Amino acid sequence: MKKMVIIAYLIFVSFFNSYGQWYVKEYNVSDIDFLSREQLEESLKTSKSDLLYSGIISLAGGGVFLAGRYLPYEIDDESSIIEQLLGEKGMKKILMVSGAGMVVGGAVAGIVYLSRIGRIKSVINKYFTSAGSLNISPTIIVNYHNQVVCPGFTLIYNF
Repeated sequence: MKKMVIIAYLIFVSFFNSYGQWYVKEYNVSDIDFLSREQLEESLKTSKSDLLYSGIISLAGGGVFLAGRYLPYEIDDESSIIEQLLGEKGMKKILMVSGAGMVVGGAVAGIVYLSRIGRIKSVINKYFTSAGSLNISPTIIVNYHNQVVCPGFTLIYNF
C-alpha cells in the first residue's frame, strides 16, 4: 500500500511539474509579459472555464464520497470477481477513497487555476491599462539633500 501511495504521489507531482509553465507550451514565449492582449484574454477565458471544471470535479468527488459512506452497496451473483472478493465494505471504502481523491484533486487544480487567473489579470492591468484607470501604490520618498527617507504613495491616473 505504501508503494502505491508513493507512486501515485510521484505521478501527481510530475504531472504538475510538466504542466508548470503553461505559457511556454501554449504560446512558445519565455515570460508571460511577452504575450499580447488577445493571448492573455484567451488564456483568462480558458483558465476560468478550467476553474469551473475543477469545481465540478470536486463536487462530484464529494458526491461519490457521500454515496460510498451512506448508500447501501449490494453484491449479487452478477457482480465482478473484484466486487465479490472485496465485499460490500471494501467496495464502500474504495468509493470513499476515490471520492476523497477527486475532491483533493479538484481543490488542487482550483488553487492552480486561481493563481493563474490572478497572474493573468495582473499582467493585463500592468501592460494594458484601460482609459480612466487609477493605480495607487506605496513608495518611499528619498530626499538626497537632507538624507531623509519618508513613506508615501504614488497615484497614477491613465487617460
